[in-house]
Amino acid sequence: ENAATKRSTMTDPPVAAEESQKEEWQVQRDANKSLGDQAFRCGNFGEAISHYSQALALDPTHHVLLSNRSAAHLKNGEKSKALHDAQACVDANAKFAKGYSRLAAALQSLGRWGPAKDAYEKVLELDENNAVAKKGLDDCMVHLQKEEEKKEPETAKHEEPEKDLLDDFFDQVETATTKAKPKPSEQQASNNIIKDQKTDLGTAESQIARLLAPNHKWRNLNPFFVLDLTWTASDEDISKRYKALSLLLHPDKCASLENAKEAYDEVQRAKLQLDDENKNRHVRQLIEQGNKQGKQKWQAE
Repeated sequence: ENAATKRSTMTDPPVAAEESQKEEWQVQRDANKSLGDQAFRCGNFGEAISHYSQALALDPTHHVLLSNRSAAHLKNGEKSKALHDAQACVDANAKFAKGYSRLAAALQSLGRWGPAKDAYEKVLELDENNAVAKKGLDDCMVHLQKEEEKKEPETAKHEEPEKDLLDDFFDQVETATTKAKPKPSEQQASNNIIKDQKTDLGTAESQIARLLAPNHKWRNLNPFFVLDLTWTASDEDISKRYKALSLLLHPDKCASLENAKEAYDEVQRAKLQLDDENKNRHVRQLIEQGNKQGKQKWQAE
């Protein structure tokens, strides 16, 4: 027994000394890594991920752990997580060839052949005889070639002779220049209507006060209230009132008025809401229904 103990003492001290120098967190990290490796070899990838994650919680930049968890994520069908860990691995150790191999594999799984090709080339820079990287690089080149071949017919299909493009351009110019311009009388009438509406709306100060009164966020959910119109207003009435309010409250014209821009934005939101056919119809239906219920309640009382 003494002889066996003596022999053990002669062979084990370096290992024992190394273990004794580890801090407690390092011992726990390595124990979790060993459990993760064992689970991975048994095909229990979810369990392996769990153990690697516990180890990484103690040592977040451990490149081997990041590499191993990346492989486990990929085996478990979690491609984006595999890519995230692989990238973190090479960020932690730019000389670790296996890290770039993990990165390339994750990129391949996502169909990102160009970046995968670059990653495999990096592996071969660090380990020129790496057979896995050579095969992976060949696979990427094949897929990139196929993608290029697919693009060529599409490019040819959409390309047009220069003459045709010029013809289209001049046709558009001719069409634009021959469009009928509004008659002066019609334009003047429209301007007068907007001018009258601006007069009816009062001052910019009064409209700002109305649109930004207390609890205005609730009231302004009704776009007809914002534009100061009844819910039965026509699209033409909406357009004219919007133009009049926009001119009255435009920030360039009301630079000296506080909150003019906020009031102007309320008008823009109301117009956008009413420009949407579905929202326009929905708002009108809600107001009509509310009016009917209010009338029924009043009659009942």
